[in-house]
Amino acid sequence: MYLWEQAGQYEKMLQHYQEYHDDYFYVIGRGTNSQAGDFPPLEFEILQDPELEQAYNSFMDEWEKVKELVKAGTPPKPLDPDVQNHEWFYSDNQEEVLKALNYYYVHKVKFMLEKARKHKDPIVAKKAKEYLKKLARDK
Repeated sequence: MYLWEQAGQYEKMLQHYQEYHDDYFYVIGRGTNSQAGDFPPLEFEILQDPELEQAYNSFMDEWEKVKELVKAGTPPKPLDPDVQNHEWFYSDNQEEVLKALNYYYVHKVKFMLEKARKHKDPIVAKKAKEYLKKLARDK
């Protein structure tokens, strides 16, 4: 959840918030591998424990903020260049893969270029071989 929040991918967060809620309050909070139905209703426990009530209210406030951000259409933050190029490298879009290869060539990330030599797209594989030859010559 933290990484999605940092990347501004609030829709992705919202898709998994119920699962996060259940894990946090039924599993992690109780230190078991139990399911929600294995315990008294959460509301009963919240009334008995002020710390749990505070944690629950804080959690629910955060959930509401995420819902509002999704509703407002908040654009995601751009990814770190290393992460973005990694995603492009595994994309089905040839242009994105080639952009990632160029990035790896410029930053001399040889192991990714070697990995690309075996790419299913022959154009990508050929470009990776060219970059590897250029890197070898530049030494």
